[in-house]
Amino acid sequence: MCNTDALCVYEIITVCTESINKAWLGVVLVSVTPAVMNMSISAKTDIITLLMQLISVLNLCIYIKKKKVYYIIFALTALLASIIYKPTSLLFSFGIGVANLIYLFFEHILNKNKPEIVKDKKSFDVSFIYLLAFPLLATVFVYARTYMLTGHIITSVYSSVWYKLGIQTKYPYTIGIYKSGGMNMSSGESVDMLYRLFQLFIAPTKEVHIYIASPTVLIAVLAGVSIILSVRFLFKKNNNKEIFAYIAVLLAADALVSLISLFILNQIDGNYFILLFTLIITTTCFLVERDSLKYLFRGLLPCIVFAFFITGLTNWAGVSGLSEKINDGNTFGIYNHHTKFLDRDLKEKKGFADVYEDLKELGNPRTLLLSDDDSLSALGLDIRTYTDITGSGGNPAVVKTLDHFKKYLDYAQIKYICVDKAYLKDRQRASDVVKYMYEEGSTKVYKKYGDVVIYKVDVKQ
Repeated sequence: MCNTDALCVYEIITVCTESINKAWLGVVLVSVTPAVMNMSISAKTDIITLLMQLISVLNLCIYIKKKKVYYIIFALTALLASIIYKPTSLLFSFGIGVANLIYLFFEHILNKNKPEIVKDKKSFDVSFIYLLAFPLLATVFVYARTYMLTGHIITSVYSSVWYKLGIQTKYPYTIGIYKSGGMNMSSGESVDMLYRLFQLFIAPTKEVHIYIASPTVLIAVLAGVSIILSVRFLFKKNNNKEIFAYIAVLLAADALVSLISLFILNQIDGNYFILLFTLIITTTCFLVERDSLKYLFRGLLPCIVFAFFITGLTNWAGVSGLSEKINDGNTFGIYNHHTKFLDRDLKEKKGFADVYEDLKELGNPRTLLLSDDDSLSALGLDIRTYTDITGSGGNPAVVKTLDHFKKYLDYAQIKYICVDKAYLKDRQRASDVVKYMYEEGSTKVYKKYGDVVIYKVDVKQ
């Protein structure tokens, strides 16, 4: 999927500049940006969202070049498809939509007295309805599902709006006055925007996931270069004024919504801003002159090398190293990570290997896992984690009292709790919940595996 995104960047730059060398530079820069490429081995939806957004941009660029109205339809279809996969994409896709409308509006105003390409109205309507049917239906189904689960058509940072409108959230995302941690904005706290920008572009700090999705200093340097090249472009005679106008409006719109999201988000994940990073790369490659291309590449080489190493050392999937070389031709090049993980890595951790086998024998019951080790999840067991409950997408109120927690266990149909003692050392509330549940008889020890214990849940509501 990341390769497809890089290919889309290649196509955008090629359409805008008709220069293959510029397009290849864009591919190189995207390929070494951790925030983009580290999505490649994750199950996160950021990359397919970015792909739909880039396809929308590509089609509008083609429209600007060829003036064929159906490219606007393609752009709109892809843009609608981009809001299906990730709640926060709505904000960034909205920025693209606004940029597209601004460009088309001014194009219409400036060219309304010029001859236009005539298109059969009936054909236009049929094409419009046919192409938009799929993303519209998908959007309706996804938003309807979200509404049935949470009581809101869209969650994440937007849920603060619903709260202010008096629209209630369903259990367990709201328990009494306690609301999901993933449904709040920046909680009204003052936000140091300059420090957040510094974290994002120069030196990520604190959470490991911020390093994983870092744009590195490469994007900061490219942003500065693109500003200089933009000023230079304005004072020179060029044939690509229309494309430049669109890219400038698009980049400005996305930069604005990125600043807004930087303010309202609790954590600064670089993957939220991969569209901005990609547009900065595209803009720089569009503006640089062909004769200066090699000098730009040489100047960026230290940043490229640094970004390359950061990309190679970090990933969202938590996988260490590369896949092994496959010598057996009978597998047809397929590498089964789960099987290899069980055969090699997991068996080194004897406790979790035995837990896996026992849970399989029990029929794979739904189990709550309190551990930093995600082996059981990786091997396809029916696992819920403590982070799922209390993290950014959960609701800490679930463990605020034992009654709340027991109600949730019954609601989620959790039959067993798997606890790693090392996990409880720095998590006092988790330790208390496990201890008090056992003391009052709501859980019973099913089996011990050294520092790992499985409790059988016996909650009576």
